[in-house]
Amino acid sequence: MCVCPTGYSGTACDHGWADAAIGTYTCTRSNCSPAVSGVSSWQSAITKYSTNGGFTVEISNFNNSNTYVVATVDSATSGTTQHITVAGAGSGGSGTNASGTLTIVNSVTSIALHFTTYTGGIAGSSCEMTMRKL
Repeated sequence: MCVCPTGYSGTACDHGWADAAIGTYTCTRSNCSPAVSGVSSWQSAITKYSTNGGFTVEISNFNNSNTYVVATVDSATSGTTQHITVAGAGSGGSGTNASGTLTIVNSVTSIALHFTTYTGGIAGSSCEMTMRKL
């Protein structure tokens, strides 16, 4: 039996926890408070992040902003469900904090996130985002 390093699983430790998330997604934003104007549907890509690529990913064009966020993906918590977290806004900082789940049902990968944007430590909009892998 093999003991895998954090971020990897499998008999040869060759499966990264984030592997299922890698790809291109159609994204939609909804239920924002306060309301957000503009386009509420776009494409983003998830790629392995250069550090801790087994469980760390980069999400491009997050919230249709032409910027990226770094997220961590936990091992499967129940069958085909994994937790995904974005912690980009430190105390008093600017960026985005998000959490949600990555699920695979009938070969369809989707991510459901609740996120909040911050500027100078002050919360901006809080929204729901759904990402569906193409």
